[in-house]
Amino acid sequence: MVGVMSDEARNGRPRYRARRRDEMLRAAARVFADIGLRQATMEDIARELKTSKIALYRYFPTKNDLMDALLSQHADTFVTAEHRPWSGLKRAVRQALVIGRDNPAAFLLMTRAAANDPELQSHFGRVRQAAEEATRRRLRLLDHPVVSDPLMLDVLARGLIAFLFSSLADWIERGVAERDGDWVRYVASVATRMVDLPGSSFGTLPPVLADDELT
Repeated sequence: MVGVMSDEARNGRPRYRARRRDEMLRAAARVFADIGLRQATMEDIARELKTSKIALYRYFPTKNDLMDALLSQHADTFVTAEHRPWSGLKRAVRQALVIGRDNPAAFLLMTRAAANDPELQSHFGRVRQAAEEATRRRLRLLDHPVVSDPLMLDVLARGLIAFLFSSLADWIERGVAERDGDWVRYVASVATRMVDLPGSSFGTLPPVLADDELT
């Protein structure tokens, strides 16, 4: 019947919109990384997508909405990972690298450009907060000697997470995929020494964050 949408088309529309939205966010990440978060325009992003600004505005009414959606989506991926069971330090480092490699432009925007932007820095702040709190709780589960000193526990958790994200950002920007294994081994080794526990002691652990925390 003319003018009536089939069930197949109707059911497929949310999937299409989700896929199209993701394409737009990835294109926006590339443009923002190339031109700048504040300098890039919606017209620049539409050009990258080979579409019209009107089509872009159907998903994101303003450029600020688009920036927030992009950074929030990328931050959500890292925060979600912190809510899962801990699979060991080396695997956690590798998982962070996989996330960063999946959308390098978005990762560098979140950890560098947006991290220094007063209106956007909350996205990376949420990631750091989740990672630091999860680290503190894992160290408590392991009965690490530093847990008896809350100040030193904070210093250790913050220092460890700062090192991991700084190293990851440098590697995403300058490293080559063929040497990812070398980077993972090096960073995991340094982090183990920072924690001052044998690598085997900082192994698998159950989830330490509840689903409704730090989201």
